[in-house]
Amino acid sequence: MSEHHLTVKAFTLSAFSIREADRLLQLLTREHGLISAYAGGAARPKSRFVSCSMPFTLSEFVLYVKSGRYSVKNADVLYAFHGIHGDYERLAEASRLASLFADAARFDSGHTEMYELFGYALYALADRDDPAFSAALAAMRLMAGIGFAPHLANCVVCHAEAKAPFAFSRSAAGTLCTLHRAGVDDVTFMPEYLLRVLLHAERAPLERLLTVQSGEQERQLVLQWIWHYIEYTMEKAYPGLQPPEIIRWKQKEDARREV
Repeated sequence: MSEHHLTVKAFTLSAFSIREADRLLQLLTREHGLISAYAGGAARPKSRFVSCSMPFTLSEFVLYVKSGRYSVKNADVLYAFHGIHGDYERLAEASRLASLFADAARFDSGHTEMYELFGYALYALADRDDPAFSAALAAMRLMAGIGFAPHLANCVVCHAEAKAPFAFSRSAAGTLCTLHRAGVDDVTFMPEYLLRVLLHAERAPLERLLTVQSGEQERQLVLQWIWHYIEYTMEKAYPGLQPPEIIRWKQKEDARREV
């Protein structure tokens, strides 16, 4: 059918301004993966689409579909994740994660866990004490879901069980045994704690995924390793919103609410 209406729950990943008053929304859905939907007038302060076009909200959308293009006809916000919008660090991590999810959905729009994973991640970013750590774990789980997880439990060449000291090669995307790491230029050695956290991110049930805690030194190692690996694998940087961008974004949103 070339023309119909679609009712769907979706997370708003991002909203791009087009023309003077309209926005193009990137929506992450359970059934249809990533959808780009035109929201006419959404940039106007009194538009009924203002709330649903806010990034990191969960809404139920009624979309008009014609020739593969989507436009928003109605929307009701189901959950707004206010804890994210009120904190610079949480907002930056949510932005970083949303950008990665949007890219991942293009690789594998049929990944059934992606929608649920993003929901768990937003709840953690809104409520937990360490949003950066939660975002990194969710990002690593996402990489596993789309088939880009590093090979950690066994040697990537011969499949022998990985043993300390754990040698990791970024170019091989996995750990290497003593025999096969000889002569490999980019081998680095991973602490056992890091290996355990990465395996947890890959295998844990979603309801337990973001419950891990760590000391500050281990935390920094995990954050650095995960984002370096992701950016190397995806061939793209994921900085998230930087403080000046966040300030400008919040000023624009506050000004619109006051009108």
